[in-house]
Amino acid sequence: PTPLRLPVVEAALVGGTLSEALLEAASALARVDAPLLPQSGYKAALLPPTVLDALRAAVAEGIR
Repeated sequence: PTPLRLPVVEAALVGGTLSEALLEAASALARVDAPLLPQSGYKAALLPPTVLDALRAAVAEGIR
């Protein structure tokens, strides 16, 4: 797997006050920039919760 950056999600996090609401709002934007292939369109629904899990893990680890 190749990690992909999601600029819209990153932009939503910049300048915001770190909170669960911010993480949820940012992760909801994950579908906007996702470069999905036609045969992998079903993965679009998996992106927001996966990104939210990753953001929560990063906060728990102290990564900002």
